[in-house]
Amino acid sequence: MGLTLLAFAPPASGRMLLVPITHQAAADVVPLALRAGSLLLGPGPLPHSYVVIGENARLASATAGHGIVTIAAPPAGCGGTTA
Repeated sequence: MGLTLLAFAPPASGRMLLVPITHQAAADVVPLALRAGSLLLGPGPLPHSYVVIGENARLASATAGHGIVTIAAPPAGCGGTTA
């Protein structure tokens, strides 16, 4: 179980998936990501989710209390290529 959770832990910086968990969060996810200085790569695999490149600390600060979960964005599930 611990390794599974670790696999979804967001990196300090790089590619991450922002997953809104409320209707309001779905509306807020893009503006908050941009406010945190993140680069939007496109929609994620979950409804209203977005793949971004950014700094986790800045994203955590911007999205705190807004119903948005930040997780690692593995290339295979988020628009990247696999070997």
